[in-house]
Amino acid sequence: MLEQVPDSIKGAVLATLITFIRLKLDGHKFIRILAEGLLAGLLAYCCSPVVEYFGLDSNMNLFVGGMIGHLGTNIFREVFLVYMRRRK
Repeated sequence: MLEQVPDSIKGAVLATLITFIRLKLDGHKFIRILAEGLLAGLLAYCCSPVVEYFGLDSNMNLFVGGMIGHLGTNIFREVFLVYMRRRK
């Protein structure tokens, strides 16, 4: 049954679940848990073309999803802001 689900969806779900669990254990409010969990899932899903672009196996989507869920979306936002500031 799970073999039919694309790896990009599996990675997005994994990122969402890891983020939910991480933030719940840290004691954050429900709205933040929900918002960051959804953002992590969307970010992991959007990274699947990057995995394909570099010629990596589609199973790497699970790894990427797990890392996004573990690191959180704030890290990616901060890295993006630093990159944009340097670009000016």
